[in-house]
Amino acid sequence: MFKARDIKHDELAVREGSEIWRKILSQNISIACFKDNSDEIISMNLLTVKTKFDDDSEECEEDNKVFGIEFLIAFYHILIQIHSRNLRDIVNLHSTLEKLFNPFEHYNVDAYLYAFGLAVHPYYRRRKIATEMFKVRPLLLRALGLKVATSHFIGIGGQNAAAKACYEENKVIT
Repeated sequence: MFKARDIKHDELAVREGSEIWRKILSQNISIACFKDNSDEIISMNLLTVKTKFDDDSEECEEDNKVFGIEFLIAFYHILIQIHSRNLRDIVNLHSTLEKLFNPFEHYNVDAYLYAFGLAVHPYYRRRKIATEMFKVRPLLLRALGLKVATSHFIGIGGQNAAAKACYEENKVIT
């Protein structure tokens, strides 16, 4: 979808998207794959934790300090201020997909790991790097005390990589 919308040539979308990505990266739970003996990133998976809030729960208040409410409020304010039509359409698509499948209800969890995107540098594609990135997520889930990771795929490459890593497909729109 980013390619179809020619996002890389939409200066406003790049600027606003960068702000979103910086906010996600500030949580320090995203993962990256580096070229051997280098600090060159060849793949990045932008990850965040989505939490179902229960104002009466002390445990939830603790979770909010780690993942939660302050980050989500700041993130929401960034999203409502998106002026790029191309980026707004992508954000709206993801919002629509979230309404079609609710991981909180389906898996009966209060929090889950959510992927905002997985990218592999074009030179390194078709080397199973995306599949390996998916295989790392269970380690992160355990470290964060979570049971579920979710993604929305808008391309067959990511969908195939997730399938090879034994991820469950919940909802398909064609």
